[in-house]
Amino acid sequence: MAKILKLKQSERKHYLLIDNAPFISAIKKINKNKYKFLIVINKHKKVIGTLTDGDIRRANLKFKNFEKLKLKDVISNKFIKVNYKEPDYKIENYLTKNKIPYIPIVNNLDVIKGIAVLGSNRFKTHNNTIIIMAGGKGKRMMPLTKDKPKPLISYKGMSILKNIIINAKKQGFINFIISINYLGDMIKNEFGNGSKLGINIEYIFEKNPLGTAGSLSLIKKSFSEPVIVTNADIITNVDYSLLLDFHIKKKSFTTVVLKNYSWQNPYGVVKIKNLKVKDIIEKPVYMYSVLAGIYVLDKKFNINLKTNIKLDMPNYLQYLINLNKKIIGYSLYEDILEISNYNEFLKLNKL
Repeated sequence: MAKILKLKQSERKHYLLIDNAPFISAIKKINKNKYKFLIVINKHKKVIGTLTDGDIRRANLKFKNFEKLKLKDVISNKFIKVNYKEPDYKIENYLTKNKIPYIPIVNNLDVIKGIAVLGSNRFKTHNNTIIIMAGGKGKRMMPLTKDKPKPLISYKGMSILKNIIINAKKQGFINFIISINYLGDMIKNEFGNGSKLGINIEYIFEKNPLGTAGSLSLIKKSFSEPVIVTNADIITNVDYSLLLDFHIKKKSFTTVVLKNYSWQNPYGVVKIKNLKVKDIIEKPVYMYSVLAGIYVLDKKFNINLKTNIKLDMPNYLQYLINLNKKIIGYSLYEDILEISNYNEFLKLNKL
């Protein structure tokens, strides 16, 4: 049975949120804390609800305007709590019996007195492989990519590719496959077999550019676990363990990570019915869920893939849809940065 950990008072503040706080502040706060939950309290410090990683992802897909969203529309009012007088072994039993990772500790008036969490094993060593697509020419990043592949461009003192690898290693991932093409030898010379970083790296080489998914066909080895695929121009603090847990729980063949994208029409939109103007919406904002460039694939993803055929990821996903494979969307609220435009990159690197 896992041991419980009672958060110190100095740590507790990172997991508490006042009920009248804007929803956007909940995203920022949960994005920074370790266990990915929040306990919502009122002005008297009484616990009135909880907010989990999953609650935020569902809200991310359901609601379009976070600026007006209230916590009461999102938080769960049905939650398990425990009295502060209960011994640790009973608290541990509550957590394990109810299969929950945390529990608020309260007094008889439900005023927060502490928080207990199960000892986390999320960052144990994982057998899953992370495949990094690093074969592109990075044309939109010229002239930086004239003599250097885009994954080796330095962002705030560290190459984009190393940033991806180090972040994954901190979470317990040590097995990597890197797909290379343009100036790929520079990447191999930089990272080798990964031993200097305490990881394992294999390489696949695209003789000709194969798109954002085509090089998957070059991987002939078999896998015992789902694999994570990421583009090599993404910097994010996404928790791969939570992503894998979601993929497995949903029994998905492929999980696509989604991010919100908004576009504002610069004109007033006129709604007409039978030639009559019914409404005018001034410069409406439209929200879309778009591919973030990170995926989880079933361990048998490479069955029936044609070798050395150029294939972009949207086409591969459509191929799976046509085969009636189960594809699930995973809404991202974590920070994510795509390094794809030279001028934008110069601005970001100065911040």
